[in-house]
Amino acid sequence: MSKFAKLPPSLVKSDNFRQLSSNQAENFDKRIAVIEELTQSIKRYLERRGDEETLVEFIDELELDVAAYQGLEPTSDNVTPWLTHSSWSFDTTPQKMRATITETLFGLLDTAGPTLEATARDVETWLGRIAEGLRRSVESLTAAKSYDAAMAHLYCIDILFSHLLAGLYKTRLLDLR
Repeated sequence: MSKFAKLPPSLVKSDNFRQLSSNQAENFDKRIAVIEELTQSIKRYLERRGDEETLVEFIDELELDVAAYQGLEPTSDNVTPWLTHSSWSFDTTPQKMRATITETLFGLLDTAGPTLEATARDVETWLGRIAEGLRRSVESLTAAKSYDAAMAHLYCIDILFSHLLAGLYKTRLLDLR
């Protein structure tokens, strides 16, 4: 079994991954685990809806966490999404990656952020859809049998995580109190 809890052998055995330092590899795995943890946090919030904190309080804390992980600085210890997008995708094609993504996940990738007329319920519904997409993406990444599937689901995670951050920013323009 791999020492990387969230990364499939199809990715870990790739030349790109093997070129990472041990710190970079561990931090890459940790980033996926943190995204999964944030996804579970959304699910827990939606299950208890305001029992412990308001939607505004939850969004405020979630935005901080998502922004911190989305804005990883390119350092010697981090593998940024840009690096994987820019150089790791040379070993696959868009067609091969797309072929590994389910129709359900395709639909979730197009989940629009809340409108400027959104209610608190609309925002909660949107959060649930984004969380579901992230959950499916992380599960698919972890289970990926090919490099193509691993890369496709890394892209899915990054797309949905970017949608999440943009939508959280947009909620600042909404009256959710």
